[in-house]
Amino acid sequence: MWQLHRIDPLVALKDQFGAIKEMQTEGLIGHVGISAVSVDELLAAQVALAWLLQHSPVMLPIPGTGTGSVGHLKENCGALVITLDAESIAELNDLVSPPD
Repeated sequence: MWQLHRIDPLVALKDQFGAIKEMQTEGLIGHVGISAVSVDELLAAQVALAWLLQHSPVMLPIPGTGTGSVGHLKENCGALVITLDAESIAELNDLVSPPD
C-alpha cells in the first residue's frame, strides 16, 4: 500500500495523482491511499478516490479525521457514494496519463 498523506500545494493534483497511477500501472505499487486533505481539496480527493476505487476491486479507503470531527469523517466518506460513468473515468484517465 502506498499512501499519499498530504496533498502538496506546490504540485498540481493531476500531477500527483498521475504519478500514483503511473506507479500502479508499472506494477510498482498495488494499493493506494490518501489522507489529510482540507475541505478545499476534499471534492478533488473524493473524485480521485472514487476514480481509484473504480479501477481496483481491492481498494480500501481508510478515511480518517485529523481533527477528530465526526463531520470531517462523513465528508471523507463522500467518495463512497460518487459513481463515475465511463466517459468521466476516461476523461480522468486522460488527465493523469503520463505524456508519450
